[in-house]
Amino acid sequence: MKNEPQIYLLVGDAFLIEEARKSAFNKIRTAFKTEIPERSYRVKEVPLEQILADARTLPFLAEAQILRIGEAESLKKSDVELLDNYLRSPADSAYLFFESSTLAKGDALAKLIAERGHAQFLEDRGKLSASVRLIEEKLRRNGKTMAPGALERLKEQAGEAPGLLDSILEQLMTYAGGEKTITEEMVERFEEDWQTADPFQLTDALIAGKTDRALMIWNRLMEDQETEVTAIVGVLHWQLRRSWRGRLLMEKGESQERILKECRVSPKQAPYFMRQLRAMSLHRLERAIDSLFALDWASKTGRTDASTAFESWLVRTTSNC
Repeated sequence: MKNEPQIYLLVGDAFLIEEARKSAFNKIRTAFKTEIPERSYRVKEVPLEQILADARTLPFLAEAQILRIGEAESLKKSDVELLDNYLRSPADSAYLFFESSTLAKGDALAKLIAERGHAQFLEDRGKLSASVRLIEEKLRRNGKTMAPGALERLKEQAGEAPGLLDSILEQLMTYAGGEKTITEEMVERFEEDWQTADPFQLTDALIAGKTDRALMIWNRLMEDQETEVTAIVGVLHWQLRRSWRGRLLMEKGESQERILKECRVSPKQAPYFMRQLRAMSLHRLERAIDSLFALDWASKTGRTDASTAFESWLVRTTSNC
């Protein structure tokens, strides 16, 4: 496929990267009659030399393949030189996507990909406007308004990710009932009530690495016909993001009081929350959040069966804890 670049660099927030990647993937896939397989790598785990070797090895019966390479900021000078040599005679059937949240425009890798392919530095403004548009449109359709303090708190909980915002907002409007205005107090009470919900037991089992218990809770939730997978994903995503934020503060040496304040955890929830923070490393939390976000988008776009994919995610995540 000569009209699309064969190497890409996407730098920015995970949501923005997901959107840009999805757009590029769709353009690439339109040129092929069969499904194009994807492979995912982290350069901290797989040497670039191996990734480039895989790029030259087309899967059986596939016309082309897409290789996603995360943590691109970890590549060394020798890796960039290796990639430079590869790009002098790249595999015609391979599309490489390097992804990073921190890579600078002046980095050697960024310059190389900008010269040979497509480098995109994604701005947070796009994410923010998408979030605000989603909230305003959903509130308008349901005849509700939201107080400024409640809006800010909701955006903070969801981290500006429209997929997660949609899930939380849907449940919050149901929680508000006949009230026309969603206040900050409502959001706070909603968060408190969430703590007693079964999905939070699922989060606890997930972070503790208890696969059997996580699956048992999951199956019990699925027996309740009123429980939707998207609602559980929304709760889990929110919990994991808050745990990530708390773990980051913990590793910076912040006091427990500061952590609980920054993460908006009540004194009653404090022992439970701090136990979770100590049970899962920052790296594990990041991987769990990234993979859950990808699963959520795949299920909402019909690329996978939500229930089956989520169960597999649970097993994979708890096993890696």
